Amino acid sequence: MSWEKFVNKVFSKIGKKVNGSTQVVVYAKDFLNSISNMVVELKGTETGRRQLHYYLMWQYVQRYVNLLSDDFRNAAKALTEALEGVSGEEETWRQCIAATDAAMGPALGAMYVRKALDNNSKKQARVLCAGSCVC
Repeated sequence: MSWEKFVNKVFSKIGKKVNGSTQVVVYAKDFLNSISNMVVELKGTETGRRQLHYYLMWQYVQRYVNLLSDDFRNAAKALTEALEGVSGEEETWRQCIAATDAAMGPALGAMYVRKALDNNSKKQARVLCAGSCVC
Protein backbone atom coordinates (compact mmCIF):
# COMPACT_ATOMS: atom_id res chain seq x y z
CA MET A 1 0.00 0.00 0.00
CA SER A 2 1.37 3.42 -0.92
CA TRP A 3 1.11 5.59 2.18
CA GLU A 4 2.74 8.45 0.29
CA LYS A 5 -0.08 8.39 -2.26
CA PHE A 6 -2.67 8.22 0.54
CA VAL A 7 -1.14 11.11 2.51
CA ASN A 8 -0.81 13.24 -0.64
CA LYS A 9 -4.48 12.65 -1.43
CA VAL A 10 -5.44 13.87 2.05
CA PHE A 11 -3.04 16.82 1.94
CA SER A 12 -4.18 17.87 -1.55
CA LYS A 13 -7.15 19.53 0.14
CA ILE A 14 -4.77 22.02 1.77
CA GLY A 15 -2.34 22.30 -1.12
CA LYS A 16 0.52 20.38 0.53
CA LYS A 17 2.57 17.49 -0.84
CA VAL A 18 4.97 15.00 0.72
CA ASN A 19 7.64 12.87 -0.91
CA GLY A 20 10.06 10.13 0.08
CA SER A 21 12.33 12.57 1.92
CA THR A 22 9.58 14.32 3.92
CA GLN A 23 9.96 13.62 7.63
CA VAL A 24 6.70 12.48 9.24
CA VAL A 25 6.11 11.50 12.87
CA VAL A 26 4.67 7.98 13.01
CA TYR A 27 3.54 6.69 16.39
CA ALA A 28 2.34 3.26 15.24
CA LYS A 29 4.79 2.06 12.60
CA ASP A 30 4.22 -1.65 13.32
CA PHE A 31 0.46 -1.16 13.06
CA LEU A 32 0.76 0.68 9.73
CA ASN A 33 3.01 -2.07 8.35
CA SER A 34 0.58 -4.76 9.51
CA ILE A 35 -2.49 -3.01 8.13
CA SER A 36 -0.70 -2.39 4.83
CA ASN A 37 0.14 -6.09 4.53
CA MET A 38 -3.41 -7.07 5.42
CA VAL A 39 -4.92 -4.74 2.79
CA VAL A 40 -2.56 -6.05 0.11
CA GLU A 41 -3.48 -9.62 1.06
CA LEU A 42 -7.24 -8.88 1.03
CA LYS A 43 -6.99 -7.19 -2.35
CA GLY A 44 -5.53 -10.41 -3.75
CA THR A 45 -8.81 -12.36 -3.81
CA GLU A 46 -12.40 -11.62 -4.71
CA THR A 47 -13.55 -12.65 -1.23
CA GLY A 48 -10.91 -10.43 0.36
CA ARG A 49 -11.91 -7.45 -1.79
CA ARG A 50 -15.54 -8.01 -0.81
CA GLN A 51 -14.62 -8.19 2.90
CA LEU A 52 -12.58 -5.01 2.61
CA HIS A 53 -15.46 -3.29 0.80
CA TYR A 54 -17.99 -4.32 3.48
CA TYR A 55 -15.66 -3.28 6.29
CA LEU A 56 -15.03 0.17 4.80
CA MET A 57 -18.71 0.65 4.04
CA TRP A 58 -19.61 -0.30 7.62
CA GLN A 59 -17.01 2.11 9.02
CA TYR A 60 -18.55 4.88 6.92
CA VAL A 61 -22.12 4.08 8.03
CA GLN A 62 -21.06 3.73 11.65
CA ARG A 63 -19.46 7.18 11.59
CA TYR A 64 -22.68 8.85 10.44
CA VAL A 65 -25.34 6.67 12.06
CA ASN A 66 -25.97 9.30 14.76
CA LEU A 67 -27.15 11.68 12.05
CA LEU A 68 -29.86 9.22 10.97
CA SER A 69 -33.31 8.56 12.40
CA ASP A 70 -34.02 6.80 15.71
CA ASP A 71 -34.60 3.49 13.91
CA PHE A 72 -31.03 3.46 12.58
CA ARG A 73 -29.54 4.67 15.88
CA ASN A 74 -31.45 1.99 17.82
CA ALA A 75 -30.30 -0.73 15.42
CA ALA A 76 -26.68 0.43 15.74
CA LYS A 77 -27.02 0.49 19.53
CA ALA A 78 -28.40 -3.07 19.57
CA LEU A 79 -25.56 -4.28 17.36
CA THR A 80 -22.93 -2.61 19.55
CA GLU A 81 -24.48 -4.15 22.66
CA ALA A 82 -24.47 -7.60 21.02
CA LEU A 83 -20.86 -7.31 19.83
CA GLU A 84 -19.29 -5.53 22.80
CA GLY A 85 -21.68 -6.12 25.70
CA VAL A 86 -22.19 -2.39 26.25
CA SER A 87 -24.02 0.30 24.33
CA GLY A 88 -21.39 3.03 24.72
CA GLU A 89 -23.93 5.51 23.40
CA GLU A 90 -23.54 9.13 24.42
CA GLU A 91 -26.47 11.29 25.34
CA THR A 92 -27.94 13.15 22.36
CA TRP A 93 -26.75 16.56 23.55
CA ARG A 94 -23.17 15.25 23.84
CA GLN A 95 -23.40 13.85 20.30
CA CYS A 96 -24.52 17.28 19.07
CA ILE A 97 -21.63 19.03 20.84
CA ALA A 98 -19.13 16.53 19.43
CA ALA A 99 -20.52 16.92 15.88
CA THR A 100 -20.41 20.72 16.13
CA ASP A 101 -16.85 20.64 17.48
CA ALA A 102 -15.75 18.26 14.70
CA ALA A 103 -17.25 20.55 12.05
CA MET A 104 -16.28 23.93 13.49
CA GLY A 105 -13.49 23.22 15.98
CA PRO A 106 -10.53 24.17 13.77
CA ALA A 107 -12.19 27.41 12.64
CA LEU A 108 -13.10 28.39 16.21
CA GLY A 109 -9.59 27.48 17.35
CA ALA A 110 -8.08 29.73 14.67
CA MET A 111 -10.37 32.59 15.72
CA TYR A 112 -9.32 32.09 19.35
CA VAL A 113 -5.62 32.09 18.47
CA ARG A 114 -5.96 35.29 16.41
CA LYS A 115 -7.77 37.07 19.23
CA ALA A 116 -6.22 35.65 22.41
CA LEU A 117 -2.52 35.08 21.65
CA ASP A 118 0.00 37.79 21.11
CA ASN A 119 2.48 37.74 18.23
CA ASN A 120 5.30 36.41 20.42
CA SER A 121 3.23 33.36 21.41
CA LYS A 122 2.35 32.72 17.78
CA LYS A 123 6.04 32.90 16.79
CA GLN A 124 6.96 30.42 19.55
CA ALA A 125 4.24 28.02 18.38
CA ARG A 126 5.52 28.21 14.80
CA VAL A 127 9.07 27.41 15.96
CA LEU A 128 7.80 24.41 17.99
CA CYS A 129 5.79 23.09 15.06
CA ALA A 130 8.43 23.75 12.41
CA GLY A 131 10.29 20.52 13.12
CA SER A 132 7.26 18.26 13.44
CA CYS A 133 4.53 19.63 11.18
CA VAL A 134 3.98 19.19 7.48
CA CYS A 135 2.92 22.81 7.04
